[in-house]
Amino acid sequence: MAIYLIQIFKFPFENIKALIFLPLVFYSIFLAFFLFNIITSIYNAYLILKPVDVAYINEPRFFYEKIKKQYETALATTNTAVLNEYIKATYLKELESAIEANSALYKEKSRYYYNAFTKGLLALVFYIFCSSFVILFAKNGIEKIEISNVKEIINKVDSVIKTNNHE
Repeated sequence: MAIYLIQIFKFPFENIKALIFLPLVFYSIFLAFFLFNIITSIYNAYLILKPVDVAYINEPRFFYEKIKKQYETALATTNTAVLNEYIKATYLKELESAIEANSALYKEKSRYYYNAFTKGLLALVFYIFCSSFVILFAKNGIEKIEISNVKEIINKVDSVIKTNNHE
């Protein structure tokens, strides 16, 4: 890996002092990658959680009361067949615009969810890869945790219990 990085960055490695910059390069790449992932995650979380204006249609009573009165005054007619056709056309136009708006929102949000799902699966692959290394290279299969000052901790707990019992 280091050989490839040397070729990429073209450092003058004839001198041993130039090797001092190699850890700096690794940490810089790691930091840039980490910051890029954090910023991308925050941006994607915002896109998924961003509230959107969902298009709603009015209830049918609105059309048969208010819209009907508006058409009666505008057309100066009481012919119910003509008024019903105008009301149906108005209702269908509002329904069509609501469906178009909601379809566009659905497509946009589903794209965000799809991107989040694929990135989550990719993260899961890396998690499984890293976890397998930890499990495979663990000493004796189980990592033992040793507490070096067990007796001091037990004595401290006993003294606290004794002082609480005497009070």
